Amino acid sequence: MRGGIATLAMSFGLAAGAALAQPAPKSPPPPHFPWADQAAPMVAGVSLGESRGKVVAALGQPDATSAQPAAPGQFVLSYKARGINVVGSGKQCVFAVTLLSPAAGAVGAVHVGDNLPTVLRAWGRPRTVNGPYGIYDGKGFLAIVQFDPATMLVAHLGIASKSID
Repeated sequence: MRGGIATLAMSFGLAAGAALAQPAPKSPPPPHFPWADQAAPMVAGVSLGESRGKVVAALGQPDATSAQPAAPGQFVLSYKARGINVVGSGKQCVFAVTLLSPAAGAVGAVHVGDNLPTVLRAWGRPRTVNGPYGIYDGKGFLAIVQFDPATMLVAHLGIASKSID
């Protein structure tokens, strides 16, 4: 599919909007983000707010660890072979988990490599579309889907706390 970011933004709005405009008489309600009123799901065996030690216990030693110069006290644990990044704060608490490859797993029913219709069926329309990103609002967290504008497939997928403690 061509058209890049503009097509992505329109697809989020039009695909779900068309389904809502003419529902079948006995059709189920449109998809709803599964965690709209719930805490964030565990992703790749890691929960938001967990300690760095629990991450290492769940995933093993990272392939690389880096500090964030623009954000003193923050760190990234990179599991390159698994396609997972875990970001934490100076208090050693996880505030974001990002999946970078299909082998990394899923957030609920959505995987890296899924197409836009699959995401819309699983989670409904995002709260916000910003360029190639669809942003879903959960209880205390955001789920973020990044699409590759050239292929319209999920390139990255993750969850992040709304506040960093």
